[in-house]
Amino acid sequence: MYTVKSVKTWKGMEGLGTQCWFCRDGKKVARFTDDAHGGEARFDWVDYEAPRVTIQTESGSYKGTPEEARFHSHIKNMTYKYSGETHPMSPDVFVSDLCDEFDYRKKMKSRLKKTTYFRLKNQTYEKDAWSVMKAVFTPESKAFLVQRYGSNLGEILNETIQGE
Repeated sequence: MYTVKSVKTWKGMEGLGTQCWFCRDGKKVARFTDDAHGGEARFDWVDYEAPRVTIQTESGSYKGTPEEARFHSHIKNMTYKYSGETHPMSPDVFVSDLCDEFDYRKKMKSRLKKTTYFRLKNQTYEKDAWSVMKAVFTPESKAFLVQRYGSNLGEILNETIQGE
């Protein structure tokens, strides 16, 4: 499973710049940098001294590191949506999405210290939208939600994120 660590962001000339460690199964495999200056994002693969292997992509083939080939194999059948259109997954979009999720969870962990975020089963929510109760999440506040909403109570974000 791929994850990111040590995510740093800054304002660049063309959006938000990002740098992080890109990891597979908890092990660092590449340093990812998107400097937000309009060019492509860069992967500095940890196994750069390993013998090169052929990597097949949508636009052709090239020689890369074994770890890079493994990553391309992982994302080759994935897609993402942009402006209503579906596109083949690209390495930079995949890692950028992981960085966005990392930042979201970091931000939410701070908010979850003072409030309880939850969803009800009979309501439709946007991706990052939650119902909010202005109370610290405790066994008592959970009991209140269970009593009030019963079987209609869905996910409680505090349990999901704090359990990580």
